[in-house]
Amino acid sequence: MRRVIRLGDPTTHGGHVVQATERYTMDGVPVARMGDHCTCPIPGHAGCVIVEGDPDWTIDGKPVALEGHLTSCGAALISTFGRLERSRESVGSMGMSQGSAVTLEREHPATHSEVASDPLEYDDHYILLCGESHKPLAHIEYAVQRADGTIEHGVTDESGRTHLLVTAAEQEHISIFVEG
Repeated sequence: MRRVIRLGDPTTHGGHVVQATERYTMDGVPVARMGDHCTCPIPGHAGCVIVEGDPDWTIDGKPVALEGHLTSCGAALISTFGRLERSRESVGSMGMSQGSAVTLEREHPATHSEVASDPLEYDDHYILLCGESHKPLAHIEYAVQRADGTIEHGVTDESGRTHLLVTAAEQEHISIFVEG
């Protein structure tokens, strides 16, 4: 599993991601996608862009950049956001320690095949992972605080997956709290 790349994250050449979508943020920092720009201090490496992304997780039609993906100058991306990782089995997955919380923001319809095909709805579920071992937090109680303050409780399945969150056609900020 790979961690998400956001605006300002470094590269192995000493550069940084300088462009990302404002339409999808994690803890208030925009998420980077394939085609977004980055810097490189190595002479001759001007105008670098992210050339890889996860084809199964897109934002505005562009694949989301993940740790280890490459830039046009050959540098690998390094994530500074240790709490959300990409898993092929879900829309997104979170590496968390028990007793922790994370806030996620989304301003566009999801495009993954497991979520609703209606472009006016936002459907998400997450896989909760141990922040240290990166193993799924199976059968763990959690709470989701919705933007309107309501709280939904649940228990992750054997894969650490939460219940499906469904909202209607507008951005929603959520926080997930893990029992611990």
